[in-house]
Amino acid sequence: MLKSVCRRSVAIIALMMIGLGLSNCKGCQDDVQEVVDLCESEADKTYLLSIRNVDFDAIGTKLVADPNRILNICQDHFAANTDAGHEVIVATNELTDIEGVEIYYGRTWLPHENKAGLFSNSPTNDWFDYVDNQLDTSADHPCHDDGSILCSDTDTEDGWAINTCKFNGTSWNGSGDTEYFTVSTNVYCYDHYSDPSSVDYPKSNGVLHELAHGMGMNHSNVWAEADKKFMSTMQGKHIHLTALDVAYLRERYPDSMPDHRNYVAGSKTRFDDGAGGWDGRVFFEDNPLEFYVDTNGNLKDCATKKTLNFMFPGLIQATLMVRTTFAA
Repeated sequence: MLKSVCRRSVAIIALMMIGLGLSNCKGCQDDVQEVVDLCESEADKTYLLSIRNVDFDAIGTKLVADPNRILNICQDHFAANTDAGHEVIVATNELTDIEGVEIYYGRTWLPHENKAGLFSNSPTNDWFDYVDNQLDTSADHPCHDDGSILCSDTDTEDGWAINTCKFNGTSWNGSGDTEYFTVSTNVYCYDHYSDPSSVDYPKSNGVLHELAHGMGMNHSNVWAEADKKFMSTMQGKHIHLTALDVAYLRERYPDSMPDHRNYVAGSKTRFDDGAGGWDGRVFFEDNPLEFYVDTNGNLKDCATKKTLNFMFPGLIQATLMVRTTFAA
């Protein structure tokens, strides 16, 4: 998978060079060659670990009956041409684009739905929408205390900011595999619901976390507390699926795929700091998100207009550059 991703990066950079009509692109060519070298490096030089001997049942056993999904998305609040809607698109693409996994997410945009529609007794698709759990009395919320508007639990009352509720073919929040699910977003936890100009809306990492719940993944207590946020989108809300997430989805929803190296870079990782501890990093915070080629053929950070400076060694650099800049 990474080889195909890396080759895509070289092609895109080359197209950028041609499109800009650069006559002297030695610096850009050097950077392209560096990406090629990283992509062709041996696995033991990539600073990434493959996933082996995973207890997949500890991650989740309640699967969807059909991995080919249609997600109904609220047009009124998450239209495709809005920033909020883009976050949902990025999250669904992350699941659809995994090689070796039979998951496909189609998307439709429909008018805002009430609880009676979102939690119908005969659903036909998955849903992503805001829910007003206090003023919307059309139906009870099957997965939370009806009427609760809290964004997190208290000792006496249930709360949630964004939640996945599953329908097993007979009832909501029951046992068995999942026929359909609804991701409901608490209107009292996001300013965007009442103010379309607000940037306080669910981000792609949170949406991805909920969609992964829908596909059967759960929070797990089998990992050490210090490891959790680095292990999976279930604990760390990564902007990309981690190696563990991909391994689980390949195990549960396998599909044919070409020869590949089973290495995946997550959006959070950590390295030995040389002093007996770990140096934790978040990719999208510590690395350039977008770059361009200047008139001298050099790659520059769009944010700083300076030469690219990546915080991570080896293949992680190439993977980050490709996935963050071009995957959407």
